[in-house]
Amino acid sequence: MYNLLEMSDIDILKLSEKFILAIKMEEQYVEFTITLARIDYNTLYNQLNNDDKKKAFWINIYNAYTQIKLSNEKFRSIYPKFAFFEEEDIVIANHNFSLDDIEHKILRKSQVKLCMGYCTRWCVLRWESDLRLTQQDYRIHFGLNCGANSCPPVAFYDHSKIDKQLELAMKNFLRSDSVYDSSKNTLVTSKIFFWFKGDFGGNTGLINLHKENDIIPKDVNNVSIEYREYDWKIEKKYV
Repeated sequence: MYNLLEMSDIDILKLSEKFILAIKMEEQYVEFTITLARIDYNTLYNQLNNDDKKKAFWINIYNAYTQIKLSNEKFRSIYPKFAFFEEEDIVIANHNFSLDDIEHKILRKSQVKLCMGYCTRWCVLRWESDLRLTQQDYRIHFGLNCGANSCPPVAFYDHSKIDKQLELAMKNFLRSDSVYDSSKNTLVTSKIFFWFKGDFGGNTGLINLHKENDIIPKDVNNVSIEYREYDWKIEKKYV
């Protein structure tokens, strides 16, 4: 366990990697939660000084705490209701966060949860302004695992490789979850793309994304979109 004098010397990015790895390996993780809770806020702010570091750290934290919450019967019993994601039970740098805080306020750069990516929060607290991404990156949706069977698998993210890791996660998700039906000229895909449609640039952006990744032929136009039902069955999926 780190003492308070050592807190400013902690590499919080490495800490987040070791934390999610401990969860994946089903090893003891309590020491990580205590250390993360006691980190000085300025250490958190100063070390997360670019978007790659913010993405790696917060995706690791989100995925780790989701698995921790799902191991608690209190939270399993309310999954996937709003309370599961809204409970501010994640303590980082002496500040309480919820899963929603991490996803929508930090990683989605202050997007309103239920606006499908079309509404930005203009009135934000200092911590949100300090810690959120400077540029939105729709690929974070392929890195976050909320615990459901339809979620992308859990991986641990390294800020020095985050761009390649998210690109690979996106391509793998598209290949496994998106199907183009040429007989109907229809894309059948995950409900994630419906819930966060604005993050992907609307229907046009979504179709173009699938064309760029060879799911839909590039010369096809007027493609319709169908979203399959989301499977909320709790599932551990690690890579």
